[in-house]
Amino acid sequence: MVILKRQTGGLEPRRQGDRGGYRKLACLRNWIAVRMTAKPDLTLDDRVLETANAHQINVERVSVWRALRSLGLTHKKDLQAIGQKQPEVRQARYI
Repeated sequence: MVILKRQTGGLEPRRQGDRGGYRKLACLRNWIAVRMTAKPDLTLDDRVLETANAHQINVERVSVWRALRSLGLTHKKDLQAIGQKQPEVRQARYI
């Protein structure tokens, strides 16, 4: 704390983090949104590979996830099997 007081003249905490923005993928936001609508069944890992191959950049899985989340496009698989969604199966389970 003494060092901080000497350097800044106060004890105000410094801003933490890299200020968001997802720098590598910021310019690809529209492309990512279009790809989500074009191929909605791809997994997150597939999206990472697709982004890296299409734009020749190294991109981390979490960066793609953050970009999707910032677009409001959470990509979650449904936990129920397709068979369980059929009306007769659903009705039989809840009798």
